[in-house]
Amino acid sequence: MQKFLRTLRRYQAKGPLLLFLVVVSTVAVYYVLSQQQTATLIKYAIYFLSSYTLCCLVFFIIEQYRILIRKALQVPYVHRYFHDFEWRTFINTYVSLAISLAFAALKLTFSFQLSSLWFAAIAIYYIVLSVTRYIILSNNRKISGIEEQEERRLRQLGTYRASGYMLFFLTAALLGAVWQMVFFAKSYTYPGHLIYAVAAFAFYSVITAGLNLFRVQALDNPIVSAARLINFASALVSMLTLQTAMFSVFGSADTKILSQYLNAILGTLICFGVFALAVIAVIRAGNEIKKIKYHI
Repeated sequence: MQKFLRTLRRYQAKGPLLLFLVVVSTVAVYYVLSQQQTATLIKYAIYFLSSYTLCCLVFFIIEQYRILIRKALQVPYVHRYFHDFEWRTFINTYVSLAISLAFAALKLTFSFQLSSLWFAAIAIYYIVLSVTRYIILSNNRKISGIEEQEERRLRQLGTYRASGYMLFFLTAALLGAVWQMVFFAKSYTYPGHLIYAVAAFAFYSVITAGLNLFRVQALDNPIVSAARLINFASALVSMLTLQTAMFSVFGSADTKILSQYLNAILGTLICFGVFALAVIAVIRAGNEIKKIKYHI
């Protein structure tokens, strides 16, 4: 395989020739697919040309991507974003806070305009999520100015424990949404093919949030752990959002009862999961605080 790729790279079309081949291959493939009486030999020749062109195009995209990454990494803030895990965590948290506030305002507006308890429940969830992220970011700014190590560590652990307590409120807000999903058949809806983008984002969020949650253990920074903990809880909720949206788009009257049962099961599991994360955070932070205060 490596030998084949090296040979292909040696005879790779570039520049104007690649552009010409892309245009010719596109027109030729369209012609073959639209004409059923095309000779077999001509079909194979066009398929071979289009395959070669596609390989050259992929190589070109990869080369341009690497060049773009090298140039981007020369910018100090971009370089720091990709190499400083803690700094990237807080930048992402600021972005997540802005998105959470926007969703909270939007859902709250809908809840008043439509007198909808469903939008009110979702708004409360985003409000709690926004408050939690604000507490983490605000405390991080305050703690960064403390030079005494023990006091700084205690403040960090206090923030981590506070995020655990906020997860209890987040669970309660989530229960309100799950209740309406199960007993009133409420769900998220997305127009057209947007559901596929939502699905991809949901799986990406769960995978990356889970990996970051385990990765952050080695940093020994409770505030970073708190931010990643909240992100993971939010990613879990996005899976429930995805399931309700999938039933809304692809379901029918025959699957209504099934969707309610499955939403009840997944919603309960996620609520228990978020609740468990809250308990672990509170207990873990409390034990660490006792060790520092009483020198255990």
